[in-house]
Amino acid sequence: MDRMEFRLLGSIDAGVGGRRLDLGPRKRRFVLAALLLDLNRPVPVERLIDAVWEGAPPASARVTVQGHVYRLRRALFGARVETTPSGYVLLADPDEVDALRFRGLIAAAQGADDVEGAELLEEALGLWRGPAFGGPGGGQALELAAIELEEARLAAVEELARRLLRLGRPERAIAPLRAVVAAEPHRERLVSLLMTAFSGWDGRPRRWSCTTAPAARWPTSWAWTRAQSCATRSPPSSARSPEQHRPPQPAALSSAAP
Repeated sequence: MDRMEFRLLGSIDAGVGGRRLDLGPRKRRFVLAALLLDLNRPVPVERLIDAVWEGAPPASARVTVQGHVYRLRRALFGARVETTPSGYVLLADPDEVDALRFRGLIAAAQGADDVEGAELLEEALGLWRGPAFGGPGGGQALELAAIELEEARLAAVEELARRLLRLGRPERAIAPLRAVVAAEPHRERLVSLLMTAFSGWDGRPRRWSCTTAPAARWPTSWAWTRAQSCATRSPPSSARSPEQHRPPQPAALSSAAP
């Protein structure tokens, strides 16, 4: 039997054997997302309602959810969604759900060395296609889950960058870092790591310590401005001297101050 694929790290989607399934309107997809987040566990109807409607649900909410579940059963080929005394349960392999696979890869990376851990983290981050659940629009339950997933993604980017810098591969850390810094310019640790990666990239592998690199000591306001600029440009060319790419040191900035 062809493997099912459920995707939550971006628009809510599902497919089988490379063929995309027709899941219907967005509210039905919110019901599916809530079932997938509690995969193989019963989900009360009230929690499904909280996932679908922002604020007070309509009086017909329970009947509407039941209708969405009925149509999901048909879209997912029958018996994958079962009825329980309080609600419904979706039965599937956790590896079929990208959000659960993402968390599993993150957990596996924690116990791995830097080489294997970096590979696992890159695989985990590669599962993301956009904002979790396709962006805002669901109820509070999905909103909180989206925030948790986004924080886990940012933590994974930070951990990946630290491992790559320790491995002497700053050039591989630049792309994921500058993407998140462009969207989250006030995350100081990510800004510092981006500046460390840029200052260390000269086309030759070298080892770095994130706690002792010069970027970690740059003034915060300057680093934010500099990092936002870095987030929109390419890494410096290896054909130029590394000294040409090295930002001003803190001492030089202090001496220029009035």
